[in-house]
Amino acid sequence: IPTNTELNISPNRDKRHAMIRLEDVGLGGDYNTLEGLGKLRAVMEYVESEQVPFHVAVIPRRMSLQADGVWKEKGIDDPDPDEVVSAFITLLQQAEQHGGVLGMHGYRHQYGETYRTDGEHNSGIGSEFNIKDAPETQEISYAAERIKDSLAAFASAGLHPAFWESPHYKDTREQQGVFRSFVGLMYQPDLYAKNASNDINNYDTVNTFGQDSLGSVYVPAPYRYISDGKSVDEMLQKAASDDQLASFYFHPFLEFAHLEPVVDGEGKPEVRDGMPVYQYKDEETPSFLHKLITGFKKLDYRWMSIHDVVPFTP
Repeated sequence: IPTNTELNISPNRDKRHAMIRLEDVGLGGDYNTLEGLGKLRAVMEYVESEQVPFHVAVIPRRMSLQADGVWKEKGIDDPDPDEVVSAFITLLQQAEQHGGVLGMHGYRHQYGETYRTDGEHNSGIGSEFNIKDAPETQEISYAAERIKDSLAAFASAGLHPAFWESPHYKDTREQQGVFRSFVGLMYQPDLYAKNASNDINNYDTVNTFGQDSLGSVYVPAPYRYISDGKSVDEMLQKAASDDQLASFYFHPFLEFAHLEPVVDGEGKPEVRDGMPVYQYKDEETPSFLHKLITGFKKLDYRWMSIHDVVPFTP
């Protein structure tokens, strides 16, 4: 059982461990059609085929305000899911069965039900906690309500979240105590502790909210994220001379341009589980993920699951 050190002892130093988290995966944007979900599945299946454990930061409920002023809202907890929601749930269930580790990326990854000039009202763009002009988002009760909603959404879809990640890593220290009372793995840096933004940090065994626990562990993503080809090169260059945990997050839609539909002998698109089947094109230029996975392996990194790098299950 860990003690409340508030100091990072760099347990993953010099171990050459790499971790990938597929970020902002929810029912909106590029993942709001059967075609988009088919492409997302192709990305997940490629990662799995390379025997790379992967993590999926799921936004259980997506909300966005359209240009015509109408709210669009979908979630894995819809009481009467349409074909897109049902396919998304199936996709997440299959990911879980094939080595994917699911996590709660907040509940709605946004705040409010009215337009805001800062964009906080739209899921994926907005934060959910610790918003300066919205005092309620800093309350303990608000944090408890949101994580309970997130857990209930996963349960209704037959899914099993293993970690929590606050949207944009924004929350209060007291709210983190709430989250740790419900789940022991925090896939985010412990920004309120000293020197713990780049490696794993153990925390308290007794929380001030809810029931006692057997402790909690923060796992950061110090390599941050991929935005373009240049950032891929920079990440691999850093990994070549670095000795910390090579954990990063990746938005799967960045791979979509490298995919093509699979067709049968008659030229008709193949469909599996209600979603079109996609595959990677035969290209000379590798996709971002192909280059990253190959590059880390050449640098003698081992791809790890959060369950591998954390020495115990909180």
